[in-house]
Amino acid sequence: MSMDTDLLGVMPPPESCDGRGKRLKLEPELKLTSEPEIPSESCDERGKRLKSESELESESESESESELESASDSEPEPFPKWDYRTKPFKDLVYEDFSSRYDDHPQPYIFGCARFVYRNKAQIKIDEEEAKALADYLRDSANISPFDAIPVPPLANKCGNNFPRPITTTMTDDCRDLLIQLSKLALIKFNDENNQVSKYQFHNIVKATCCRIPLTTYYITFEATKDAATHVFEATKDAATHVDPVNITTFQAHVWSPLASKGPPVVRSCSIKN
Repeated sequence: MSMDTDLLGVMPPPESCDGRGKRLKLEPELKLTSEPEIPSESCDERGKRLKSESELESESESESESELESASDSEPEPFPKWDYRTKPFKDLVYEDFSSRYDDHPQPYIFGCARFVYRNKAQIKIDEEEAKALADYLRDSANISPFDAIPVPPLANKCGNNFPRPITTTMTDDCRDLLIQLSKLALIKFNDENNQVSKYQFHNIVKATCCRIPLTTYYITFEATKDAATHVFEATKDAATHVDPVNITTFQAHVWSPLASKGPPVVRSCSIKN
């Protein structure tokens, strides 16, 4: 019974030089024969193959070109590109803007000495602002600046110098300024009317302001005679208790410029009718 020498741990006999050479000679032949042999291609067959490949490439290129053409036909052509560097300012015309901005959702306006252009979005805004301004002017036609009503946002444009009310939730600094200006107005009133019993400030009722001249105030406030109270100072939360019969309502127009421009100027102060 024969046994494998490798399993028994017996080394095989050394290979002779002639045996090793025969083995190396057979190995490359076996390696080459293991791979499938590709049949040789004739000249006619090769020409047909190259022709079919070129036809496929030309067909794919034509399909890509047709797709690009159809995409370009479906998309609108962009507006002609220009700006102030490519077209002189003096050569701009109305059509340069209308062809580019008419249907743009954002408002656009351009003006020069020769024409003014507004796109549709800007025209709509201008019409809404004109209506709001007309409504405000109608509602405020017979109202004193001391009783000014709020200005609608659409009518609150630069250049409209309408008096507007100061909100009731005014800051402490704003209230302190109005109290100071009211007291200054009362001094002017007492001096001009030779009051034996001087008026003293009591409480702020309301106030409005204008943008121009800078920080112009129309203040409505209350005051009392000296005999009505001894030491009199208003608080931020509530006025000192005084008999309402002794309270007089005043209206003062005061201009309070910046500190660098000089002291406040009382334009008028009178008892409200």
